[in-house]
Amino acid sequence: MRPNCIYRNVHNTGDNLYTEADHLSSYSRIEAIDYHTTLTHAGISITPYHAGHVLGGAMFMVEIAGLKILFTGDYSREDDRHLVCAEVPPVKPDILICESTYGTASHMPRLEKEARLMKLTTEILQRGGRVLMPVFALGMAQELLLILDEYWEKYPKFQTFPIYYASNLARKCMDVYRTYINTMNDKIKRAMFEGEGRNPWDFKWVRSLKNIERFDDVGGCVMLASPGMLQVGPRFRSSYPIPSISSSYLGLQWCTEDWFTIAQWLLSSILYICFVSNLSDHVCVMKIYIIS
Repeated sequence: MRPNCIYRNVHNTGDNLYTEADHLSSYSRIEAIDYHTTLTHAGISITPYHAGHVLGGAMFMVEIAGLKILFTGDYSREDDRHLVCAEVPPVKPDILICESTYGTASHMPRLEKEARLMKLTTEILQRGGRVLMPVFALGMAQELLLILDEYWEKYPKFQTFPIYYASNLARKCMDVYRTYINTMNDKIKRAMFEGEGRNPWDFKWVRSLKNIERFDDVGGCVMLASPGMLQVGPRFRSSYPIPSISSSYLGLQWCTEDWFTIAQWLLSSILYICFVSNLSDHVCVMKIYIIS
């Protein structure tokens, strides 16, 4: 720990900082501003910068009476397939307030992670298994879909294995991604405006699933489904005549009774992808791979 850093744990304090009514009343006060545009109000200036991590992610340089405070949630300094990385503001802050989940972690290089991801995925498919990737609907899901679609295009022998994403929220988010190409990195812009001029979010090898009736579970496949931490999503929802597809629903269908123990353990771990393989003797093998 650096001596000039202050760490503050704000979890489990028992006091809510705001109510639902406060949240709803704030809508009329929201004002949209672009990156690198300074907004001044009551002597306080705010300038947003790219934070990476997720589409639209921003960090804010706030200046009050000459004191410069850089405030950010999740951020990423590494380029990925579609986002620009977090910027280093041209002005040095006096105080930095940031998200710190991985503050002491050293991550595997991105290209090495992707190679390992695809190696594990294809190994499972080739031995007759199914790959279940519990994902969050925004951010990680889109990055993984780009990785998978690109890999399937490059290696035709895997094109017989379908790739699905089963998340209503992810499907809605995709419309936003198709619209705001101009906020993404140069690789995405080139794919959109040069060469074939194809929107990179119109996938060639990925299919969207709305419900279980549209899913032919007849063999190996790759399935991205929310929630990312397997914490909700019962087998059947009383409000729907057709069961919805969720990561927990598929876990129940594909795994042994040990799934409940595994899922409970996953909830207490930091992970973003789990691999499920059904072997010939119906033994479920769960592999954990941290992608972020």
